[in-house]
Amino acid sequence: MYRIVERYYKMGLFPLEKVKQSVTVKWITVDEYKKITGQDYEPLAE
Repeated sequence: MYRIVERYYKMGLFPLEKVKQSVTVKWITVDEYKKITGQDYEPLAE
C-alpha cells in the first residue's frame, strides 16, 4: 500500500489528512508517512 499512497499523494489525489488516515488503518507506517510527506506524524484529532 505504501507505493499507492505515495503515488496518490504526489498526484494530489490524497490530501495530507488522507495520508494520516492511511497510518490509522495501517496501510502505511509512521516512518513511511514521514518518507511520503516529509513531516512528522501527528495523530488526527477526534
